[in-house]
Amino acid sequence: MKNRRFSAFLIIFFLLNTVFAQTSNKSTATITSDSLFFTFDQLGLHPKKQLLSGSLSPDFPYNIIVPFKNNTNKFYENSLTILFSQSYSIQYINEFLNLFEYLQSNQIMHFDISFVFTANDQNATHSLSGTKTYANSIPKKNKTFVLCLDYNENHKKDTVLITPGGRTSTGKGSLCPRSVMDTTIETCYSANLPFSIQGRFLPLYRLGFFNMSPRLSHILEEEFPAIAITLNKENEQAIFSFLENLCAQSLEWDSTTSEIHYSVIKLPRHAVFFSERAYIVLLILSAAITLFLSFGLSFIKGAHSYIHRKEFAKSWPIIPIAVLITAIFLIPIQKITGIITATSYINPISFLLLETSFA
Repeated sequence: MKNRRFSAFLIIFFLLNTVFAQTSNKSTATITSDSLFFTFDQLGLHPKKQLLSGSLSPDFPYNIIVPFKNNTNKFYENSLTILFSQSYSIQYINEFLNLFEYLQSNQIMHFDISFVFTANDQNATHSLSGTKTYANSIPKKNKTFVLCLDYNENHKKDTVLITPGGRTSTGKGSLCPRSVMDTTIETCYSANLPFSIQGRFLPLYRLGFFNMSPRLSHILEEEFPAIAITLNKENEQAIFSFLENLCAQSLEWDSTTSEIHYSVIKLPRHAVFFSERAYIVLLILSAAITLFLSFGLSFIKGAHSYIHRKEFAKSWPIIPIAVLITAIFLIPIQKITGIITATSYINPISFLLLETSFA
């Protein structure tokens, strides 16, 4: 109740400051930073200001870091960071305050947790200033699990939507480590939260087909073990339940494992992980068996089996030639479609159809 009254005061404070901003040198974005910092400071959360790279004054927007320290007697080198844009923070202030109150009252963190409210990077048209500033400030990147909390009003379902990878600034595909994916999925299962993986077929991320989260793409390019989930009006209850479980439970995240060549199959009660090699072998065997059952028997049995073998002997070179031509066309087309969709949201299936249709 205290948080709700305080957040109502924050909203009034924010609106009044927006009105007075017309007569001051501060922008609306800076006022948002000030309002959030004021709120967190008044609640005793000990927030920290992080000036953006190239900015030397708090009169400009700045990142806000709300830290929660490991309160056990054991030393854990790993840490968790949750990134969220300040532009959407005001509308979810109640949920964040309730989450912070829960973390303070339960005192069950097993590693350092930081909530970073980033400035000037709410969408792909911005330069991700806040995210880049944060990324440059972390010395042990491989020990910091980064969860990018993205806002996307186009996602209308009440499920947890997981984005596991992206595309770097050079067009190279990237995918989160298997341990990060495993921790994220297990959190959903432990909290009984329905979830889905955007793109589904993970090798397409490694090929650079998808760039659903520019923030995640940059964080992965900086070699953080990271993943993204999507927040909107439909799934806010599920998302904050997910965050509560991820922060409060001692889920094992192995920072020493950086395997990215894997695939995952979602089952009702658990997920099954395969190495990429095993997955490809399984696909090839399945295709071979299917083709043999469908067409192979005609080469062995039947009145016209000799004719079929003779015709196949004449035309078989067409198959590797067709595969080679397709591969040659896919290489430049992948770069062209990457440029087309670099700063816009596109459905994964539409992206794949676009790229294959060009080829």
